[in-house]
Amino acid sequence: MTVIMREEHFGPVTLRLLKRQADYLGFLLVGSEPPRLHNGSDPAAVWRYLEGAWAAIDPGFFGYGGAESRFLRHFPRGFADATFLRDERDYKIAAKKLLDTTMPLEAALNGTGFGLAALSVFQRTNMLHHIEKAKLSDFFRTPAADTFINGAARFASGDIEPGLTTMIYALKPFDMATWTVATYLPFLWQPEVHIFLKPEVTKKFADRVGHPFSREYKSSLSGYVYDCLLDLTNEIRSRLTSLSPRDNIDIQSFIWAVGAYPVQ
Repeated sequence: MTVIMREEHFGPVTLRLLKRQADYLGFLLVGSEPPRLHNGSDPAAVWRYLEGAWAAIDPGFFGYGGAESRFLRHFPRGFADATFLRDERDYKIAAKKLLDTTMPLEAALNGTGFGLAALSVFQRTNMLHHIEKAKLSDFFRTPAADTFINGAARFASGDIEPGLTTMIYALKPFDMATWTVATYLPFLWQPEVHIFLKPEVTKKFADRVGHPFSREYKSSLSGYVYDCLLDLTNEIRSRLTSLSPRDNIDIQSFIWAVGAYPVQ
C-alpha cells in the first residue's frame, strides 16, 4: 500500500513524499518534465533530498560544494586561516571570555544587576546593527534587563521555549524582540550548542544550499524556528568535515562569509 505522507507546491514545482511498504519514495515534479525520484528508509532524509533538488532549479543555488569553494577563496586555510581568525573568530572569543568572566551562565540564571555587564558584551562585537546597539544601551539600564538576562540564560541552559517567552516579555515593550538580540548571549555562553541568528544572510545561505530554513523562518521568536536553525547548523557541520569546524562560532562565521562576503 502506498500513502501520500506530504505534498507541497511551489509554482510549477511539486514535492511529494510517499510511504511504501518497505521505504519512502520522493517525487520532484517540474511542469511537464519527467519526475525526479529518490527513495530511502528515512522520510526526513528523502524530503531533504527533494528540497535540495528543488533548490538546485533556482539559479542562485550552489550547494555545499559551492559554499565551501566560496569560503576557501576568502580563507584558503579554512578555519585555521590567519585572516579568518582575525576577521571572524578572535573578537567573538574575546567577547565570550568577557561574558564568562563578568556574567557566568549559572549566575545569570537567577541573578540581578548584570545589565551593564551584558551591555559591555554586546558592545564588544559588530554582530548587531549599530541602531540595535544604541537601543540596547538604554535598555540595559532598565529593570527589564535582569528579566531578559534570566531568560537568555534559561535559553542557553536548554529551556528554549520558557527562555524565549521570558525574553519576549522583557524586550517587546522596547520593540527589541529580535532574533539577533535573543540569540547573542546564548551563542557566546554555549557556542558548542547554540548559534547566533542573523536572519537575512542565513535565509540567503539556506536557499543556496537547499535547506528549508528560509521558508520556515518567521521574525517572531519561537522554538520551532530555532529548531529549524539548529537543523541547518547540524547539516552544515556534517557537510564540512574536511574543514573541521571547532564550534558554532566557526559555523556562524561560515554562513556569514558565504552569504555576505563579495564573490571573488
